[in-house]
Amino acid sequence: MRRTEKVPIDVPNSLQKNMASLMKLPRSFEELYEAKNIFEVYQKMEKKRKTTDIRNKIICTGSAEEILTLLHDLIDGKTTPKSIMRPIHAAIVAGVMDRITLSMFRKEFGNIMDNSSTLFYDYQAIDAPVYYNDGMTKTIINMFTEIISLYNKKMG
Repeated sequence: MRRTEKVPIDVPNSLQKNMASLMKLPRSFEELYEAKNIFEVYQKMEKKRKTTDIRNKIICTGSAEEILTLLHDLIDGKTTPKSIMRPIHAAIVAGVMDRITLSMFRKEFGNIMDNSSTLFYDYQAIDAPVYYNDGMTKTIINMFTEIISLYNKKMG
């Protein structure tokens, strides 16, 4: 008899092996604790994967609304992919948010990146050459780092 386990494809191999160990009953409290941790990691991965809200990608959660407001101020009204993506790129470089999907972007800002999905993902890269030595990008990065420092001062 052949035994097959159904594990989602996008789960890393190390987690798949750990998930397989969950199928056995734990023999000690340590194994039970490890199984619980593995399960929580898997749940977080699933939740992160299914989310479509850009707020879930903002790392500095205490300042999420301020960061989102600044992003809207800097993006709304822009027309070129480079100028639209500059604030997103700056937020990623400043460390206030993770990379986002095009569907997350469209849900928050509308369909302003209409036929530029490749540029959308290229411009999010930390080392995107289009933003090298760009004074505006450096200014925006400083705006985001200022928000982080104000939040850190407020939190003590």
